[in-house]
Amino acid sequence: MNLLNPYESYLCFHALWTHHRNLRLPRTELLAAQRTKFRRLVHFVRERSPYYRDVIAGRGLDPDPCEPTDFPVLTKRDVIRHFDDIVTDRRLTSDRVPEFLARSASPLALLDDRYHVLHTSGTSGTMGMYVFSKEAWIRATTQILRAVPFGLRRRVAFMAATQGILQA
Repeated sequence: MNLLNPYESYLCFHALWTHHRNLRLPRTELLAAQRTKFRRLVHFVRERSPYYRDVIAGRGLDPDPCEPTDFPVLTKRDVIRHFDDIVTDRRLTSDRVPEFLARSASPLALLDDRYHVLHTSGTSGTMGMYVFSKEAWIRATTQILRAVPFGLRRRVAFMAATQGILQA
């Protein structure tokens, strides 16, 4: 059984609190907060992702007034083709991630003791790989709890692969 360390516990509670708070914000405040977070992300990827640096420069975007619609849709094919240039940690490469998946025996194993790695099944003919920091993983997984109707007599179904390890 894997327990969260104190920092991960803090991140989990903070994410849950943020989700709870956001549910009660007026729409205009929620949209403003989302825009602020998005623009902070744009500044981050401009500095660390060659792919997004090129997109921002190629479209002549200014990160401060930009909107999500200013960016092209990112498809699974784009992620696969440009993986090495999209990621913001230069140590992550399209060669290292499948090697990690091939030798990993546990879905709880972390690449570099830092990253959760998921992959698509490849039924479309191409397997996609997606890498999440611990912080991003906690924020994403706590989103699931928003759908749980605490205190209500309602049934909720959720389906996900829990043993998604790539077998060579």
